[in-house]
Amino acid sequence: MDSEAKHHFILSLDVQGSASRTDHEKLALRQVVYAVVGQAFDAAGVDPADRRIEDRGDGVLALVSPTVPESRMMGTWVETAREVLRESNRRSGDQQRVRVRLGLHCGQVHEDGHGVAGADVELACRLCDSDAARGVLDAAHAADLAVIVSDRLYQSVVRHGGRFIDPHCYGEVRVTVKETDTCAWVYVPGHSTPPAPRSASRATRGAGEGQAAAGGSRVVTVNGPTTMIEHGTFGDLVVGTVHHHVEDGTAR
Repeated sequence: MDSEAKHHFILSLDVQGSASRTDHEKLALRQVVYAVVGQAFDAAGVDPADRRIEDRGDGVLALVSPTVPESRMMGTWVETAREVLRESNRRSGDQQRVRVRLGLHCGQVHEDGHGVAGADVELACRLCDSDAARGVLDAAHAADLAVIVSDRLYQSVVRHGGRFIDPHCYGEVRVTVKETDTCAWVYVPGHSTPPAPRSASRATRGAGEGQAAAGGSRVVTVNGPTTMIEHGTFGDLVVGTVHHHVEDGTAR
C-alpha cells in the first residue's frame, strides 16, 4: 500500500434492487451505469487522467483528482447523472428501470497494486449502502437517483451553494452501519426536501411520544436504525434540528 495517501473526491454508486434481476438484466443495467458515469464525467469536464473507476458488479467506485473542483462534482456531475438516468429509464420502461444510490465523500485514499483503500473510501461505500440512502430512494417512488453526502463534504461544499447545488434541498440523517456512526445528508434531485422513508411513515407512538421537542419537533419511534432529520413534516415523522439517535426502534 502507498504510505502517502492522496486527497480525492470519492464516489460510490450502486443500483437499488439489483439482486432481483436476472443475469441478462444485470448486464443491461451495467451498460446503463457506465453510460451515466461516463456522460456525467464528460459534462463535468473531468479528463480520463483525473478519474479512476473501479467496477463493483452492479455499481462503481470512482475517485477524482483534487484538480477537479468538488463543487463541479456535486453540481454538474450529479445533475447530469440524473438527466442521463432519467432519459435511459424513459426509453426502457418500468420493467427495466434502473434506480441508483450515490454516496459522496472526500478524503485520503491509499493505492496499491490491487486497488484503493482507506477509511474515507470505506465511508463513501457505507453511506451508499446505508439504510438511510435505501429508505429515501424507496420513498421517492418517481425518482431515479438518491444522493447521500458525508457531513465533511456538506459543510465544505454543499452548504455554500452553487450551480445545481441548493443546500435547502438536503436533509440530515444519522448513518449507523458496521463500525460507522456518523451524520450525513440526503438529497433526491427533483425534490425540494427528501421524502421520509417508509419506516418513518409507519412509525408507532409510545408513552411520551408526540410531545413537542425543541424547535417544535416531536419525538417519534422509527422502525429501523436511522432517524431522518430534515426541515419539514413528512407523514407521522415531524423533524427539525433535534437529533434523535435510534436503536432497536426506540427514538432518543
